[in-house]
Amino acid sequence: MQPVIRRIKRSDASEMQAAVLESVGHIRPWLDWCTPSYRLSDAVNWTQDAASKWQEGSDYRFVIEEPESGLMLGSVAIRTVCRTNRVGDLGYWLRKRALGQGYCTKAVKLAIEYGFEQLGFQRIEMRILPDNAASNAVAFRLGASFDGLQEDKIIHKGEAKMANCYSFAAPVSCRNIYQKTDIALVDTSVQSVSGF
Repeated sequence: MQPVIRRIKRSDASEMQAAVLESVGHIRPWLDWCTPSYRLSDAVNWTQDAASKWQEGSDYRFVIEEPESGLMLGSVAIRTVCRTNRVGDLGYWLRKRALGQGYCTKAVKLAIEYGFEQLGFQRIEMRILPDNAASNAVAFRLGASFDGLQEDKIIHKGEAKMANCYSFAAPVSCRNIYQKTDIALVDTSVQSVSGF
């Protein structure tokens, strides 16, 4: 089944909290913020921050959603790390009940396409802890270029750690879409993006 991705909305906070609490067991080893004490106020703050960061062009957060039910399956985001060269850093997570069904790979593919075609990124990178087999498998399935195991590339449990670094370059058809160094904002009503 093909998931859709859409912008985070403030009304997603309650479902966000539920998805996080359902998924602590498999997410907590990799993402410090995912704890059994994740509160509704944490989710509200996250959705509000998502809206302001999108407007300033520094962080584009999406809900991964099952189209038939509207169930939040997780989230994928691209954070701007270099405006001048239009480089983004991609991260994602999936709730427990959605694991093993191909949702994550499909949603990340949609986000990458959106990042290149709509947001004007020229390069999208992924930094993944070496022991995170599931996330490394997503990068592999998507055909990411492996840029090597590099030191001090990810902060985990308050320390800079080594990470497997992957990257995607914008297809030729998407290069130089935007002449300005600012990343253009997209229509806030986007509901889904097709695969590439």
